[in-house]
Amino acid sequence: MCYIDEKEKTIIEEFSFSTKEDYDTGINKMLNFAVSKIAEFQPELVTIEQVHYQMNTVTLKNLSRLQGVLINYFIRNDILYEVITPSQWYGYHKIKGKDKKKQALALAKKLLNDDSITHDKADAFLMALYAKNNISIKYTK
Repeated sequence: MCYIDEKEKTIIEEFSFSTKEDYDTGINKMLNFAVSKIAEFQPELVTIEQVHYQMNTVTLKNLSRLQGVLINYFIRNDILYEVITPSQWYGYHKIKGKDKKKQALALAKKLLNDDSITHDKADAFLMALYAKNNISIKYTK
């Protein structure tokens, strides 16, 4: 999860749950984490990455379930959200070819001047940066 405010302050937090837990418990913990961060930062827009086939069908199904729970929460609570495909933010940052994860990590480390950043935090940051610079917020209220 990444938050970039109007003063360009960047906060990136990572959440994971034990693989010993059943996935429904993990999804609930992830939802609670997201709810607490949305309450803390009160973003104008929440973005999540579109689920895509990466490792295996079990992972795809579990991530799809999590995405559905999050989207349901956003809709029920009138939270503006956008689902972003990896190709959108990769393209914006000119990440191409093989080893996209390595390129993304190197770029995030450079932009944040932080060699300790993880792949997941790098992806969250680069996706948030893409959203900040490319998605116009349409207020409907």
